[in-house]
Amino acid sequence: MSAERKTFSHYLFMTAVFVGVLFIIDGFSAEADTILSTYRDRGVRAEYAANEIIVGFKGDTKPFRRIVAGNMDVWERIREFRSRADVLFAEPNYYAYKQEAPNDSYYPYQWHLDNGVYGGIEMEEAWNVANGAGIVVAVVDTGIAYENYGRFAKAPDFAETCFVSGYDFVGNDSHPNDDDSHGTHVAGTIAQSTGNTIGGAGVAPNVCLMPVKVLNKNGAGTYADIADGIYFAADNGARVINLSLGGPSASNVLRDALAYAADKGVAIVAAAGNDGGGTVMYPAAYDDFVLAVGATRFDETRAGYSNYGASLDLMAPGGDLNVDQNGDGYGDGVLQNTFNPNTKNAGDFGYWFFEGTSMATPHVAGVAALLLSHGNVSNPTGVRTALIETADDLETPGFDVHTGYGLINAGRALQWAPDGGTTTPPENIPPVSNAGPDQEGFLGSAFSFSGLSSYDADGTLTRYEWDFGDGGIALGSNVVHTFAAEGVYAVTLTVTDNEGFTSSDAAIVNVLPNPASPTIFVEDITFTYETFGSRSSYCRVTAFTLIHDENSQPVSGVSVNGRWSGAYEKNVAGVTARDGSAAFVSKWVRGCGTFTFTVNDLAKDGFIYDPSLNKETSASITF
Repeated sequence: MSAERKTFSHYLFMTAVFVGVLFIIDGFSAEADTILSTYRDRGVRAEYAANEIIVGFKGDTKPFRRIVAGNMDVWERIREFRSRADVLFAEPNYYAYKQEAPNDSYYPYQWHLDNGVYGGIEMEEAWNVANGAGIVVAVVDTGIAYENYGRFAKAPDFAETCFVSGYDFVGNDSHPNDDDSHGTHVAGTIAQSTGNTIGGAGVAPNVCLMPVKVLNKNGAGTYADIADGIYFAADNGARVINLSLGGPSASNVLRDALAYAADKGVAIVAAAGNDGGGTVMYPAAYDDFVLAVGATRFDETRAGYSNYGASLDLMAPGGDLNVDQNGDGYGDGVLQNTFNPNTKNAGDFGYWFFEGTSMATPHVAGVAALLLSHGNVSNPTGVRTALIETADDLETPGFDVHTGYGLINAGRALQWAPDGGTTTPPENIPPVSNAGPDQEGFLGSAFSFSGLSSYDADGTLTRYEWDFGDGGIALGSNVVHTFAAEGVYAVTLTVTDNEGFTSSDAAIVNVLPNPASPTIFVEDITFTYETFGSRSSYCRVTAFTLIHDENSQPVSGVSVNGRWSGAYEKNVAGVTARDGSAAFVSKWVRGCGTFTFTVNDLAKDGFIYDPSLNKETSASITF
């Protein structure tokens, strides 16, 4: 431990009855520690979103759509859709929650990475072999304290950590900053800046982290947001996805998103859950696509809160703050740099002790990234096999329902080879180019191309070159091109890695003749509203815009840009569903007042927006 002053704090979360309890320890030293304050969160967690369902339609280009239940009961609305011949599935939009465990004790440093008594996960041996360079790990969670933006700040111990662009599916913007502290702690275990003389260490310090926010400031998020986050990570270059979250219900939406990511070669790791029962939470329970991770204590036994069952795969350190098994005077947990979870002040950073399967999961995600970086595995199947075959058995030999295949061993995993021996990876593994999906559109349209799903297993990509097949050339991972003539084009992406090796892939683009463009306009704007509090002192409004064409038919896929004004101010954007409607939900406003929604613009390829046809462009509702 370096000589500079360090502040350690202890974060405690009770999940059994959905009541949160926090104990804060500040000014930690080897001699004494002081409890400064106690915080109680008595919020009850909902099982699914109250006014929204998820529907999959046969032949639809989207994997699922969110449908507003309106004034109908959620299950009544589901039964209505399930009776339709064009529907594949209809289900509630379930919530999942961050997975931390019950406790009321303390924590002693980073015993979970390497220790002289039980060994931890043997990280010192692993760091001599690989550091995760060239791999993107998506942390699908409450966000990460990764940037200085508004009231948000970058965690000090991420000073040398690599980040790539992510997305916030809770706030629907490109700034997935953490407002809970959970995602930052999880991300720190994967890639805290290491060897920089301050703070803690991360399992794979040279990976690039992709922050994907799907859980809100209370650590809760819907399955639809989580699925969107998984699709985003898979489509934007993630090789590993960390899901330190879980819910009790199965879901077509989650399963399909996981299958999509796994099919694209993404290794997925998820928390088993903290109920202490014999059923693994979802999405960890999806055996075909996910490595389910349980939590161990310092003595490498299963933590009492850690869920178990037939779907459990591996164990990793999650801690037990109720015991002091290493005898240093502090409860055993997992330490990383994050901000104060009591005040949720996103600039008040310290070193906090969390425990749970949420904390175990990023250990496995980090080692998966080391394996992919080192090159002795190249896909999710290789990751799974290497980790399982090199794990330390904890109970009966082989698999058992309480500890899966055992505790991960990073040092041994990096020596794994498919023939059962050890191996040295080749001097260079060629990069893999991915030009993205085939496309079709009309002449004059701007086509967008992304090469972010390309990767280099043992280094970095230094050049992206696009050949559009019509004489046009462009450089960059994301490009836009407009073709001058109709026809079928093979758009080729060639990527080059840091050792000069190249790889090419082509996407087929069909440019169609530009038809006569139909017009679109705003047919109607309507509202629904909710209130709560004494005398209904808080209000929230949903505006529904209805978009038609010149034949008075609803038009789906229209991008609607609008603005809330009056009691609530914000620019918003959405896309119309099959019935031509798009919903825009305001924030809760104390004191209510007049809510005004105005449509500023409509856009859809192949259509012309004619404002003169609008029957309504602005509407208001007053409380």
